[in-house]
Amino acid sequence: MPLLQTLQLIVSNPSTSQSQVNTPVYQIDCFKDAPRLRDVIFRTGLKDLKIRVDLPWPQLETFEATSVGPDSFCEDLIGGEPIQLRALDLNYIGPGPALAFGPSFTLTKLERLTLYANQRSLSLFTLFELITLPALSRLTIRGEFSPLERLASSVCKKLLDLIKRSKCSLQYLSFEFPLDTRQEAIYHILSLSPDLEYLEVPHLDSEGLRRLVLTPDRAESSNPSASHPNILPKLKILKLCWYGDFDNPETNRPYFPLNATGIVDASALKDVVYSRTQALYALDGDLSREFRPLKEVDLRRYDAMKLESDWNKATNTNVEKTSDALAQEIEENLNHIHYYGWTHPDERELQDEDRANPDVHKELDRQIRKMESIDLESYPNTLVFAVR
Repeated sequence: MPLLQTLQLIVSNPSTSQSQVNTPVYQIDCFKDAPRLRDVIFRTGLKDLKIRVDLPWPQLETFEATSVGPDSFCEDLIGGEPIQLRALDLNYIGPGPALAFGPSFTLTKLERLTLYANQRSLSLFTLFELITLPALSRLTIRGEFSPLERLASSVCKKLLDLIKRSKCSLQYLSFEFPLDTRQEAIYHILSLSPDLEYLEVPHLDSEGLRRLVLTPDRAESSNPSASHPNILPKLKILKLCWYGDFDNPETNRPYFPLNATGIVDASALKDVVYSRTQALYALDGDLSREFRPLKEVDLRRYDAMKLESDWNKATNTNVEKTSDALAQEIEENLNHIHYYGWTHPDERELQDEDRANPDVHKELDRQIRKMESIDLESYPNTLVFAVR
């Protein structure tokens, strides 16, 4: 196959009806001599058959594999020395790879790594102990498993060792699985990633959020004793996702309830946003070139109504406001409650049962009482009343 450049191989025959004592192996070797082959996508749905594909590993640039069976593509990849590989995507839905501990090998050109594992395939993360990736800039880890599992809880420690060994500089990091973010290894990883622009992690508590607050005038280099130096000075996108309460013994394992909604510390989040937006815009000189402003914050599966209420309270100041400013603030708040306050925190669709929510009425009452402070004689614009 002298002209073949891209290979997409999908094997989805029904599994055998009778269980096998020894899993049969089916070997495909017709692609090993394709001199121009660079990109391979391999997917198999076989549970009772082990597929082995001979590939010209040293010349491949991208490799993506998804398997529900006991396939050996991860082991074959390691043994094949894919020195030109730039992107690697491994998804183990079935049993994980049988990776043997040994000396680390280096993929000098690998820039993008994506891994998926579930409760049965946590051994995939042993890969972190076997590879060195000096060019790695994008890392995504996805999974469905309990963070309390021994192998799962050690993921961050393994990743930290990989980053230290590789001396790579991540620009994109996504943890898309239940993870206890209170472990110090996570913040050590972030401190070693000064070029990171995109970060997705599970829920951060108050302490975790405050560690993301920037203080540009904090001189870490001259103050080595600083307990929490500035981290992620170039962060542009921050995404948080609620997976459940890890401290609750009633939390289901290995997965957390999908209908749960979390609560984020609005005051700490406000400090993060302010320090990475308005505070940065006021910087001059060299400091302004060391930091990048935050562009987007994405919160998933949080109680949107409570977040909105807490955010408004956190951003209130004790400074006396003019009638115009107070009326404008009340108008915006009432409009926001009218359109969003009674909606489901996820779907944002008006539902009758939400109309009886006491928190909504308490917030509405608080806003209406603030209207008593308006000097109506000096404020002729009645738009705030017209919208209600």
